[in-house]
Amino acid sequence: MSDLKVLGIDKNIPSIIFKGLVTLFLMGMATTSISEIINELIDIQSYKSLFNFFCILLFFSWIMFLVYNQKQPERTVPTLKPGKAQTVHRGLVLLVSRPKNITPNEIIKKIEDASHDDLDELFKIPSIGQLFRGLHKHQEYLKFVWPITTEDSYPFRKCIEVFLKKKVFFKKAPQLADEKEIGNKPCKLERCDGVELIETVKKVVSNIYAEENLHVFGLSKADVILDMTGGTKTITVGAIFGAIDEGIDIQYVEQMTGKNEVVSVSITPEIVFDKTVNYLLAFTSEKKKS
Repeated sequence: MSDLKVLGIDKNIPSIIFKGLVTLFLMGMATTSISEIINELIDIQSYKSLFNFFCILLFFSWIMFLVYNQKQPERTVPTLKPGKAQTVHRGLVLLVSRPKNITPNEIIKKIEDASHDDLDELFKIPSIGQLFRGLHKHQEYLKFVWPITTEDSYPFRKCIEVFLKKKVFFKKAPQLADEKEIGNKPCKLERCDGVELIETVKKVVSNIYAEENLHVFGLSKADVILDMTGGTKTITVGAIFGAIDEGIDIQYVEQMTGKNEVVSVSITPEIVFDKTVNYLLAFTSEKKKS
């Protein structure tokens, strides 16, 4: 039945089957009654004709009942929750950005010199500080991190590693899980762009969340959250496509207000299906007009 969720019929299956059988039964009775009435030239006085009229009336009454009691499907939209209500995770998939106007060594120096009271200053480092914030949110239980990098952002992977090993930030340093190849695909992306990049990132994220891969780390899908704060827009799209699953949580660190709050995002298969249907309907309508 799980395959029917995107069609909106994942609930009350017995009720749907019952209504379908009743409708077929009454439709059969109504069809037979119409045929007999025509053959008998509508003899109103006979009990048989009255019964036939009753069957027809009952069928159409049932149809009207179904029509007026049919609930209109609600349009689903991504739901946002404040980071404070979000649960911690033991694994985290990170999209690593390439900061500008600062080198990896400069960032590493800031991390090494920082105390716990300096965390907010590290969070303010453009393009990578938000990643630190997203990681530290789960610092109590975090064990494994998959940093997805491009050739340009790969040098900053070392900054993530140094941050995770800082004892004042993490009691037990999480491991970088990308050192092992996942489904013969490392987390360092080959140079590509456009649709090819989206497909590449999608495969990498899908391989990370593969059951056989997570089993090695003693994790389930629910244990590993995707942080979509970093990376380019193209990489973010690919990562989300690879993580569309009801059991997978997604987060990002908001940057507009400067508060660096961790926000959880719900992007389920139902939402994607709903948006796809809307797109196809709009596209078909436009094609007819043209």
